[in-house]
Amino acid sequence: MKNGGYTMSGQGKPNSVLVKLSKFVIKFRYAFFTLFLILTTASIFGIRLVKVNNNTASYLPPESETRQALDIMAKEFESNGSTEVMIKETTVEKTNELIEQIYTIDHVSTIKFDETKNYIDGCSLLTISLDCNSESNEAKKAVNDIRTLLKDQKIALRGSLAKSVMFSQTMTSEMIIILAIAVVVILTVLTLTSKSFFEIPIFLVTFVVAAILNMGTNFLLGSISFITNSVAVILQLALAIDYAIIIAHRYAEESFDKNPKDAVISTLANSIPSILASSLTTISGLIALMFMQFRIGFDIGIVLTKGILCSFITVFFLMPGLLYCFSGLINKTRHKNFIPSPHKIADKVLKARKIIPIIGLVFIIGGAIGQSFVKYTYNSEVYQTSKTTQFTRNVKEIDNVFGEEAQMLGILVDKNNYEKEKEVTDYINLNFGQENGGIVQSVMSFGAITGGLDPYIDYTPSQANTLINNIISFASKNGLISSSVDNTDFTASLKQAYFAYNVKYNNSPAFDLNNLYLPLFDSDNKVGVLSFIVDDLSKTYPIDETTVFLINTLRNSLPTISSQLVGTSHSRIIIYCVPGIKSESTESFSLVKDLRNGLKENNFYDKTLVFGDMVSYYDIAQSFSNDRLLVNLLTIVFILTILLLSFRSLVLPIILLTVIQGAIWINFSIYAITLTPMLFMSYLIVSAISMGATIDYAIVVTNRYRELRSQNVAPLEAGISAISNSFSAILTSSTIMIVAGFVIAFVSTEPYIFTIGMVLGSGTIISLLMVIFLLPSLLIDFDKLINVTTLKKRKNKK
Repeated sequence: MKNGGYTMSGQGKPNSVLVKLSKFVIKFRYAFFTLFLILTTASIFGIRLVKVNNNTASYLPPESETRQALDIMAKEFESNGSTEVMIKETTVEKTNELIEQIYTIDHVSTIKFDETKNYIDGCSLLTISLDCNSESNEAKKAVNDIRTLLKDQKIALRGSLAKSVMFSQTMTSEMIIILAIAVVVILTVLTLTSKSFFEIPIFLVTFVVAAILNMGTNFLLGSISFITNSVAVILQLALAIDYAIIIAHRYAEESFDKNPKDAVISTLANSIPSILASSLTTISGLIALMFMQFRIGFDIGIVLTKGILCSFITVFFLMPGLLYCFSGLINKTRHKNFIPSPHKIADKVLKARKIIPIIGLVFIIGGAIGQSFVKYTYNSEVYQTSKTTQFTRNVKEIDNVFGEEAQMLGILVDKNNYEKEKEVTDYINLNFGQENGGIVQSVMSFGAITGGLDPYIDYTPSQANTLINNIISFASKNGLISSSVDNTDFTASLKQAYFAYNVKYNNSPAFDLNNLYLPLFDSDNKVGVLSFIVDDLSKTYPIDETTVFLINTLRNSLPTISSQLVGTSHSRIIIYCVPGIKSESTESFSLVKDLRNGLKENNFYDKTLVFGDMVSYYDIAQSFSNDRLLVNLLTIVFILTILLLSFRSLVLPIILLTVIQGAIWINFSIYAITLTPMLFMSYLIVSAISMGATIDYAIVVTNRYRELRSQNVAPLEAGISAISNSFSAILTSSTIMIVAGFVIAFVSTEPYIFTIGMVLGSGTIISLLMVIFLLPSLLIDFDKLINVTTLKKRKNKK
């Protein structure tokens, strides 16, 4: 069989069922054209319905504390968006004017700006809070409206909401560039390796239809991760291009001695087994990702598996009809081979076959050892690449002027036990507080303010002062009022009213604090302390208009703030870390671990859930080692099973897996040697894709070698011919994978996408070299053992 070495089972006539299926496809080609047109059109509209999830924490295992906490908070607590905006080269007066303009934007609720702390060296830092969910389109539109309003100012943004908005816009523009460059390079590669110039438009139609079908059906999954959304199209193209190449190369051979119709039918019937085996090996690696505890693996695996199936269906049911309809143009535009014969290279390679396996074994063992020393990282924001995102540059600008944003984590506890909250707060301050050598700067909770005070206390000025300072501190931390008001008339007026409240109750030395303090946080209580101050005491004790305005602002905003700390069944304790602590660091991971253990040992509550960015990264780190082992093991088992069934040999699958797994180890060991950390998701994705995709190169060479050996060609000559006859097909497929990877890395500023592209590109180069140089030598050296351990086909006796 002369099909570029793609067959899995050697020579022989195609199965009659496959011939009938191929005839059916050609006979009803126009019906298939119509069907694909309808599906493609529907998928174009479906693309608009696809939701992209930028929150990696939402993919944590359902049983993890972080995921449980996120699910509870989504139901019980408001998650209104907020963002920080730094205005450069401005004045306080100009900033106040801009604040008034920003307030006119829909969904902007409050803007915090304290000129004593948030104005430094001509830069103003605004904290803008919204009245809509941070994940909503309204929140994203509000951020874009703010950027539009301030387009004439020099600004920088910080915060998760700003990151989400800017990331989406950056990735959209980058993916357009990536696809444009990839298409140009891939067209060049296809032109050089094709048999006819008109094959190229057929390739393009096939690829575009398959990509649109996959993208348009993603909305059926509910949402997909930003990683999947960014790389799916280019990886689908790189992974599935083999199928179209198999069909095109086979058709070029079949059309020499057959009419177009018979040539296409024969091409399809003979190619189905090869493409099926190739797709199964690729899908096996992707399915392995779906078993990860970190569910983003399932997200990537299911989308790319669906992409392989879309490509598979398109190549089988669309491309054959196109080849038949345009067979005349294909024949008229045939050209000579642009790739020189690799026969001489193959000859020299195999003359060194005694030393090549030894060198290869040394590299494989070295790679296996080296890759075990790779350092993994879980937060893409701390990963250094040659390029930085616009958002990262914005954050660094703000950090340089106002300092780094303090890391925050929280504890979710049962509601209505405020004394327990106070105990937990005291425990955290004592064991992890900055004053005691820890990294916790402050702790905020409802119980920390109210739960520690007895219902009845002696009313003294110092106690009144403490309580009022708590009010002011709580309000300022949540952006309700400026933190500088502690020494203003507002504080004095509060104290005056506070004492007046006591006088109103006959100057009793004790009173019920619930009458004074708790109504501040009770959204259902219509007559609270602040209402009393403004509506009642102001008639007797003069309070200036500014103070009244501030009190009303505080009174009206407290329900929103209390909703951030108290839900329907749970309360939140918020922990602020010392500025400068990274979300992924030894200190932060130690805090998460020790805090969880301390809460369980002290048994404050039946159940506590710790959450936050650093907690998410800690949980991911804990599950990564298991996920890494599971993905690698399942990938090998799945592919080994397919190879055993396809080759019916015990030794061949082991040789092929050794070569490709060795290439993967060598690739990853480079990161250990250069002391470059590896993003954990990039490792898992590339491991599965590299094994599933590049094993095809080894299959190509092995099939050609077995075919020639079955014709009694000597092992050495069979090895040389196997390389020569397979080189064009392998070079085409691998070059496209390499180009796809490096183009992604060259253009993308997102660390996850950058590392996936870089590692995939370098890994494909190493796999290609291993298949060309090492594999043929191993096939020749183990020829007798392969022959003995291979199950032979039964021959029909005449």
